[in-house]
Amino acid sequence: MSSTIDTRRWYSVLRFCGAACGVLVIWMVVAGFAALAEPADTVTIFGPQARLTRAVAGTDVQLINAGRGFMIVRGQSSGFVRALYAAGAWAVFPGGIGACGAAGPARNPTRIAGT
Repeated sequence: MSSTIDTRRWYSVLRFCGAACGVLVIWMVVAGFAALAEPADTVTIFGPQARLTRAVAGTDVQLINAGRGFMIVRGQSSGFVRALYAAGAWAVFPGGIGACGAAGPARNPTRIAGT
């Protein structure tokens, strides 16, 4: 036998799930627009090391710093963010990560050209 309390509980659960899905959709749309924008010359890319190495080798960027699962690179031409995503980078964020040792300018960056 169904009661008023059970009906309200299901309505609350459905309302919460709908709101959560709405927030996720908005987040993904904003992330999609951010991926298309050229945020800065220096970006941090994330993904498996082998995939990142291929992505950096296939684009026109300078390698500034690298660690396990990330690389900090400086783009040499416009559209390098899209090229990094197309070459296999999982995520590209603007700027270097200060905690990973890229807070200051690069002392001796290595140029890796994919052209």
